[in-house]
This record gives sequence, structure tokens and C-alpha cells, in this order.
Amino acid sequence: MKERLEFGFRGLEGALDRVADYSPDDRFFPLAEAFLWIDLIDGAYWIQDEEQGTGYREFIQLHELGPTRTALRYARNRFVHDIGVYGMHGGIFHAGAFSSGFSEEFDITTTRWIWRRLGDLPAWEGNTNGEHEYREELEGEDVEPTLRAMGVVLAEDWDS
Repeated sequence: MKERLEFGFRGLEGALDRVADYSPDDRFFPLAEAFLWIDLIDGAYWIQDEEQGTGYREFIQLHELGPTRTALRYARNRFVHDIGVYGMHGGIFHAGAFSSGFSEEFDITTTRWIWRRLGDLPAWEGNTNGEHEYREELEGEDVEPTLRAMGVVLAEDWDS
């Protein structure tokens, strides 16, 4: 199990490193990879806890990023089962650098890769577990730091 988890962490790190190398329009690929690795690592820990009582479930549920984990599971499920809503995860938001009189949508300097607002997407009839957490934890936030933070949480020494 330890070797598989190390492989998963290397895969996640590689996917997140590629985010910087890809143009905003092509970040679909490392995002898909990051979702895969986060889901595999989390799932392995979850099963290991179920079989051996390692304490992972309690750790992740009590962790300050526990709701983010739930939100990411929702985002991953929606991503996998309705690929047409990729924009949910790849919303490229152009933020202006002006502080007087301009809206955030004024495009002048900064491009942000943000989690989209669910209200901007087509209605979803799939599994809505985690939708509330998505709205609270991810909407409007930057994608890459969220994924990196989850990777750090998964790597924490929670089973000691």
C-alpha cells in the first residue's frame, strides 16, 4: 500500500506541476489527472481505515479542509459524469488591477483559473452530495491552490 500511495503522490505532484506549463485552455488535462490522484489517494486511505481502523475518516472529517475534500469529490463526480461542464473547473476569470470604479470582470492584467459558480452552469440531475460544500468552499476560489492544499492534507502524518 505504501508504494502505491507514494506513486499516487508523485502522480499528483506531476499533474499540479504541469498546470503551470499548460495554457489556461489546456488545463483540462492536468486537472483530470489531479482529480484522479486525489480520488485514488483519498479512496485508498478510506478503505485502509475501514479495514484496519487507521483513523483517516475521523482525521479528514475533523480537518479544516474536510469540507474542501467533500467539495472536491462533488467537483470530481460532476467532472467525470458530465464532461460538458469542464468550465466548472476551468473558468478563466480576468481580474483587473484597478481599485476605483472598475468591476472585477474588467480584463486588464490578471488571468485567474477559478472554480465556477454553479448557478452559471446547466442544471445537474446527478449526485448532489457535496454541492453545498462546493458552493461554500470552492466557488470563485482559485483552482490550483485548492488542489495543492488537498495534496498537502493527504500527505499529513494523520495516522500517528
